[in-house]
Amino acid sequence: MTKHAALVEVFPKFAEELRLALAACGEPHLAAQVLDLTVASCSYDSSGEAGYIRVRSAETLNVVEQNIIGTRHGRTVSVDHPCWVYVDVDNFDRITGIELLAASPHAAQLLAFGVTPSSFDDV
Repeated sequence: MTKHAALVEVFPKFAEELRLALAACGEPHLAAQVLDLTVASCSYDSSGEAGYIRVRSAETLNVVEQNIIGTRHGRTVSVDHPCWVYVDVDNFDRITGIELLAASPHAAQLLAFGVTPSSFDDV
């Protein structure tokens, strides 16, 4: 699998479910971002059946936002989904990661995409 692929290519059904669930829970701005997210890395813990998809937003920051304000975790959004999904958002309201606490239905895709240590460094 190609690294840094679109979320909608790697997890097409899940991405659509996530988009609809975010819109339904009053997060239309986050729902709109789902279509443009790029997967940076994935991890899966088979003992806990949990997975994490680290993503990059298509929304770029300007110089002041990058160098003076800086990015940090802003909030975590609970999403109504069978995989018990939580979406991490930065202080600029961009999706940075997706946690699946019941990820076994997506285990094969998470493992196929895999994790490389360098992919965490350049997010």
